[in-house]
This record gives sequence, structure tokens and C-alpha cells, in this order.
Amino acid sequence: MNQRDMKNMKIGLISDIHNEFIRYQRGEVPNISNEKGFEVLVLAGDIDCQGYGAEYAVRQSELLGIPVIYILGNHEYYDQYDDKEPVVDKVRKIIHGTQVTLLNNATVDIGEVRFIGSTLWSDYQLFDSPVRNKMARDYASVRLNDFNHIKRLEQDELTNINVEDVVGWHQEARAFITGELNKEPAKKKVVVTHHAPMADCLSEKLRDEILAACYASNLDGLINQYSPAAWLYGHVHGNNSFKVNQTLIQRHARGYPNVNEKYKDNYKPVLIHI
Repeated sequence: MNQRDMKNMKIGLISDIHNEFIRYQRGEVPNISNEKGFEVLVLAGDIDCQGYGAEYAVRQSELLGIPVIYILGNHEYYDQYDDKEPVVDKVRKIIHGTQVTLLNNATVDIGEVRFIGSTLWSDYQLFDSPVRNKMARDYASVRLNDFNHIKRLEQDELTNINVEDVVGWHQEARAFITGELNKEPAKKKVVVTHHAPMADCLSEKLRDEILAACYASNLDGLINQYSPAAWLYGHVHGNNSFKVNQTLIQRHARGYPNVNEKYKDNYKPVLIHI
């Protein structure tokens, strides 16, 4: 990846553009607009299913001539059908030799910024109440589309994932992010996840619902302890930005194109100065 002298980096952030819905309708997928002059593009998940999101990331990197940070969302794992090749392996093949970096519990340094990336998932422990947390876990196992559309390979057979899988992935992600934040702060640190890191990322209405635990986890302590420069995320459709002490918490998640009729005008990332 081209390492630039970016002491004050301009980052373009966008997520949840769900290009799969445009593909299903045989529509033309728009390219990212860079009218604001960002120097790094962050795609924080739910770009498209399987390898299509990676192909899109490579195309945007080539068209814009800049590095792209790519995080897998939960929807990247959809549409696997009978294909036993893991999505992560597909993506790595597609982006090999390009300026696109997949951050799947991984880091990359660009200029003076270290990006720490993970899907994050959820542990369904968002609430103070053990009863509500159990309700959230039970609700997710029955109602969440992920458990019908995401597969894992077990004894050479594809099977639906379960709540235990997701909780395990979240625990791995949390341990990885914690370890990276705990390292010497030689560079500015920007965490990028698909799922939200705290309840405050949700609307007041949603954060009181059981469904909230499917969108966010309680990583408030990590943010307060380590104060990364920014925590960028997606998954929760819509835009939001606030600060926790010195940490910028921000999303720019466009949402389903069939819901937002002006989707072609909404391939414009938000500009973030780090």
C-alpha cells in the first residue's frame, strides 16, 4: 500500500451501501464520489455479498487512486449457497496486489495513522440486566437473518451459524482490538468496525429495545481507557457523530437502495479529519 505523509489525514467513510440489491435488479452500481478530496476511503462493511464487495473496493481504489480500508459486514457473508470457500479467502485473493486492505482482526499503518479493523459482531451483553441480555440472545437466535443466511464449514459440510459462533467471533475481535489499543501509541489510532461499539451509537428509541443488542456491544470501557482518535462503524443505517472524551465516534451508513429512492446520489462518503 502506498504510504503517504499524512500527518493530518482526510478520511472518507461510508458503509451499508448494499450493492447486492442493485445487482439483483440488474441495475448499474454507482461509483464513489470524491468531491471532498479524501485521501483514504474506509468501507465499513455491508458493501456487497461474498466477493462482490471486494471487487467494488478494488474498482473504487483504482478509479480514485487512493488506499481503501475494507471491513467485512455481516452481509458480506450472505449468498454463499454451496460454495465452501470462506469469504475471507475470496476477498484476500481479489484484493491481492492492490491498494485495498482487508482488516479482519488486523491493522495497517498509513502515514501517521494506524487503522485497527474488525467486523466486531455482538456478544448480546449490551444491557445491565442479565435477564434482558438473555432475551436479546434468544431473540437473535430466532429472528436475526444472519442465522439463516450465514454458513460455516463443519466436517466439510456447510451449516448455519449460531449464536455461540457470533459470541465467539465477538470475543476474538474484542481481545484483538484491546491488544492493539494497549500497544505503544506511536501513531494515531483509528478503530474501524462494522457493528457499533456502544449503546450511544443507537437512537434513544432503539437502544431501549431488545433488538439493540444485535447492533451494538458495550465497549464503553475500551474507549474511555484508551481514547483512540476515532472509532468508525456501520451496521446502524443512517448518520451519527459524537465524541467520547477525545474519541470521535462516527458512522455514515447509507442503507438499502430500495428503501432510499435517491440511492444514486448517496455514494458520497462523509469527510473526517484525523
